[in-house]
Amino acid sequence: MTRDSLYKLLQILGIVVARDDGEWLTISCPLAYKFHLYRSDEHPSCGISYDNTNSKRSVVNCFACGSRDLLSVLTILFYDKKIDYDILRFYIEHEQGKADARELNYVDIYEETDDTNQAIPVYPQILECLLPAYKSVEIKRYFKQRRINLNLTYNVYTWKGGVVFPIRDVDNKIYKLHYRSRSKNKKNRFFFLEPRHFGLSGKWGAKHLWYNIENIDWTKPVFLVEGEFDVLRLITLGIHNAIACCGGISKEQIQYLQSFSPICLYLGFDSDLTGKKYTSKIIEHLRDLSTLYRLNWGVVGVKDAGDLKSRQDLDKVLKKAKIIS
Repeated sequence: MTRDSLYKLLQILGIVVARDDGEWLTISCPLAYKFHLYRSDEHPSCGISYDNTNSKRSVVNCFACGSRDLLSVLTILFYDKKIDYDILRFYIEHEQGKADARELNYVDIYEETDDTNQAIPVYPQILECLLPAYKSVEIKRYFKQRRINLNLTYNVYTWKGGVVFPIRDVDNKIYKLHYRSRSKNKKNRFFFLEPRHFGLSGKWGAKHLWYNIENIDWTKPVFLVEGEFDVLRLITLGIHNAIACCGGISKEQIQYLQSFSPICLYLGFDSDLTGKKYTSKIIEHLRDLSTLYRLNWGVVGVKDAGDLKSRQDLDKVLKKAKIIS
């Protein structure tokens, strides 16, 4: 961001510049209310970089709470309702050199695309707005109740009291954020988060992905289940080669699965009608490509992998697995 644009932004935010060193402005940290021990920064400890060629992104470096890009800072402020959306758009447009610093009338910065099959990664700054699950006492307690290894809280986030699962591709980029409420009585307990949930325009996502697919060894048997907690429970019990369809199996997901030519698949979908439909769909499209086994969770009196009580129960289910000819 250029010097003039940065000064304009800080003026809009009501932030006073304490010093200008030519490439950095010294200010009080705008995130002191959130990250500083005493929730204030009376002695300015924060610097923001600028570049009059507008070829480098502005970086915020605070001695108290660390370094992050300016867009992440503004997104956090927006999510915490400290600024409105116009200010967020003001920064992005000026960072891209597409607007005059005096103007505050904007068009949408994220253009909609008609290509619904295009894979668009989650905006990186959104993850700054989500609390890592390992920092939440409530989520750790919830994982413990579900018999999930607490080390797995490092791979998920929490938002509005629920759990957010990042859905990655094999390149480890995040393309979806799947939200699951902890309340059994709440409507819309499961849904994919979109930019609009964070006050942003545009969209992200991809139709072909499975949860945990970035960690799969395709030379070994792969377990197919419905939900993320089914995967996490299997990992806790020692089965790491498991993926979840996250509430539906699309044509794109099947084609993506076929592209890996899996040697063996264990179909561990739920025992209800929906689970049976998913099983039938996989059998239809992959029976000629892979060796398929059907798992019956009812053998140990549960409806899915997430409810397994022990490794012994899992072994009982595996011993009763039926090959699909």
